[in-house]
Amino acid sequence: MLGLSIGASEREIKLRYYELAKQTHPDAMGGDGSAASFLAVQDAFSQLMNKATTRGAEAKRGATTGTRRAAGPAAGAKVYQAKPPTLGEVLCARLASEPEAAAIVWEDIKSGRYEVTTKMSDMLFKACATHLPGTGGMRNALAILRDGTALGMFPPSVRATAIVSLLTWSKEEELDATFEVVDEIRDEDRTPEVLAALSSTFSYFPSGASF
Repeated sequence: MLGLSIGASEREIKLRYYELAKQTHPDAMGGDGSAASFLAVQDAFSQLMNKATTRGAEAKRGATTGTRRAAGPAAGAKVYQAKPPTLGEVLCARLASEPEAAAIVWEDIKSGRYEVTTKMSDMLFKACATHLPGTGGMRNALAILRDGTALGMFPPSVRATAIVSLLTWSKEEELDATFEVVDEIRDEDRTPEVLAALSSTFSYFPSGASF
């Protein structure tokens, strides 16, 4: 199903899955295609990852305790949901183990003009903060927010939530970048959640701030 050789590494499995997701997900087909092809790819990916994880755990247990092999997942087990995640969310899932791929993932999302969801923005901004701690990560996240807003990829409610997420991942040494975020906030962004996030963020800074 995935076109991989036996013994493919977890990284190879993941990269192939993301590549096929970009080809088979309904979002990549303008919403006109059936989800069946993508669900089949997702099912194959899930089963391969389950087996890879099981093999790794068994090898580790065997090396330390000499225990017998445990039974693997049931054949044909379905681990996916009937309604698949958006393609953007599928691509962002890569960032959990590869935060350094944030720029690559964002370019894929931007090239397809996929609408950003709250889950996507949180994963993207967390990856930026993890991979580039300090001002660099926050400015990269802010660039994504600006870029996506200019392209109409951030619905208003998601944009406000994204600002909260961006502030959540800010750190004390990022004061200058944090003020850049404040300058980016529009009147329509000033939801109670955004104002609360601003208060929480600036409470860490000795100088304080008003907004």
